[in-house]
Amino acid sequence: MFCINVLVNSEAVWPGVRTIDRSYGPMVTPAGWAYYIRDLVLFLWGLAVAAQNLVEHKGWKDGMLGAVGHSWQILWYADSIWLVLHVSGNPTGLALAPLFSLSALLASVGTQLRLAVESRELQRQLQADGHEGAPPLAYLLFVAPTSLASGWLLLLHCHAVTVALQVLTGSQQAAATAGCICLVLCSCMALPLLLRFRDVLFGLGFTFSVGSVWVSGFSADDDYRPDQLVAFFCALVIGLLTYCIAAGPQPQPAPVMGGGAGGASGLH
Repeated sequence: MFCINVLVNSEAVWPGVRTIDRSYGPMVTPAGWAYYIRDLVLFLWGLAVAAQNLVEHKGWKDGMLGAVGHSWQILWYADSIWLVLHVSGNPTGLALAPLFSLSALLASVGTQLRLAVESRELQRQLQADGHEGAPPLAYLLFVAPTSLASGWLLLLHCHAVTVALQVLTGSQQAAATAGCICLVLCSCMALPLLLRFRDVLFGLGFTFSVGSVWVSGFSADDDYRPDQLVAFFCALVIGLLTYCIAAGPQPQPAPVMGGGAGGASGLH
């Protein structure tokens, strides 16, 4: 996965992602600088892989890896296949690319949900064993890149669907309509994830990605396009909600209760 990313960025084998986007854009096309979020996610995942052998841990690493399971591998493989199909510029590959972007998205969201649920249980178990709990490094290497990836992949799937429809139908209007519908549906999917798990990084990743579609429209056209307007309102809603969650009161972890014997001894 890392080698494929380096080859694509170097443009030594395939044309760059931005080159393909310019050929099939501008509908629901993120700005070129938005792809740097993918490099950040890969960097954090690389640190997580290295940390498996380098970081001393007290159970938190095994717990995080258990929560991730094989979902990370599915996510990596599906995202790499999407990237190769996209930069190939082949119409057949571009038409098939949404299948793999959807697979990567589902794997990422599934991993995000498992980490959100099981990391809390892991925190309680570590505290019950006398440790301070999962360190910030655990959240930085495992939770943070997964949340950012989910926010980015929501927009990426919209982009892949738009490009595929433009290739298949040859109609920019049909591609724009489908892209706008995808943006709204992905925003509706992001809302419960953001509200239920209060995942600020996920909200930031999605707002950053969708906002880049709005920004990129200024360099492609003088007039507002429908996808640009939809992207603006989606980014505005999710961005404001993310700010409210980040600035609002944070949930406090539940206190660790002592064992039955300890409670009984305290009564005497």
